Amino acid sequence: MNTKPIIIYIDMDDCLCDFKSAYVEHKIKHPEIAYPQSAPEFFTGLVPLPGALEQTRWLADQDRFDVYILSAPSIHNPLCYTEKRLWIEEHLGFAFVNRLILSPHKNLNHGDYLIDDNASGKGQDLFTGKLIHFGSSEFPNWMAVRSYFDKINASSNTSFHRQVSHPDILAFRSMDMRDRFPEPVATFREALELIQSERAYLPEYSSNITCYLRDGRSITVPESFYIEEKQQFSSREAAETWVRERAKNKNTKGIAAVLGIGITNPKLPIEQQIEEAFQHTYSVVKEVSENEQICAQVDEWLYQAIESLPD
Repeated sequence: MNTKPIIIYIDMDDCLCDFKSAYVEHKIKHPEIAYPQSAPEFFTGLVPLPGALEQTRWLADQDRFDVYILSAPSIHNPLCYTEKRLWIEEHLGFAFVNRLILSPHKNLNHGDYLIDDNASGKGQDLFTGKLIHFGSSEFPNWMAVRSYFDKINASSNTSFHRQVSHPDILAFRSMDMRDRFPEPVATFREALELIQSERAYLPEYSSNITCYLRDGRSITVPESFYIEEKQQFSSREAAETWVRERAKNKNTKGIAAVLGIGITNPKLPIEQQIEEAFQHTYSVVKEVSENEQICAQVDEWLYQAIESLPD
C-alpha cells in the first residue's frame, strides 16, 4: 500500500491574509512611507481572507495531506520574519508555527502543490509540483481550492482500498506518434512517465498505454486518465482580441497560420470566429505531480476491467 503523503504549500500574502488592502490603506494614511510593509506591525495586522483559515485547517486535518505555510519574507524588513510567525500562531495556532517556512526561493521546496497568488517572482514558476494559482479564473477563492482538493482527497482515499496491481497483469507498453518506446515496462507508472518524458513525440496528439495480461489478452488504458483538454482562451474577450489581431495581420504565414486555422477559419464571419476560438480546446499530457492520483485511478479501473473480462 502506498501511503506517501501529498505535500501542499500555502502562501501567506493575498492567499491567507489580505496584503493588498492593507498596503493601499497604509499608503493613504501614511503617504510619507514609501514601503508600508516595512512599518512595524504591518504583517501582524493583516486580516485573514474569507475562507482561508477554515480551508487551511481542513486541508491539514486530512490524513492524506501534509500541509505547510510557505511565504516569501520582505528581506529588507527584519521584523517581517517575526511578524509572520506571530500571525500564524494567532490565527492558526502554535502547531502551524512548526509548519511555517519563510523563503524567497519557493522552488527549493519540493512537494506536490503550491497555492500561491503569484505565478512567478519567488520561484513559483520553477516549483516542481503543480501551482494552484490563487485568484485566477480557475481558483478565484478558497471554495474553488477546497473543491479541487476534495476530489484529490476522495480519489486518494479510494486508492487506499486497492493499491496492489491485479495478479493477471504481465507488463505495460507506451506508444507515441513515432513509437519510440518498443520495450515493455513492469508498471503503469513507468509507462506513464515515458509518455510524460522529453523523449515522447507529440504524445498529446497520439499516445497509447496498453496493459498486457498473462493469458495473452490486452487492455488499452483510456487516454482520458493522462491527457486533458484545456481551453485555448481563458475568456471570450481574450478570444475576440486574438481574432481581431489576426484579422489585422494579413501576413501571418508558416506554422502560426496553420495553428491559427486549426483554431478557427479566418474566412468565417468575425462573430463566428470569436465563438469558435472561445470554444476551442487543445490536448496536454497531465503533469508528473498528478501521477499519484492518476496511478490510483488507473489501478482501480484496471482491476475492475480485468475482473469484467469473460473467462
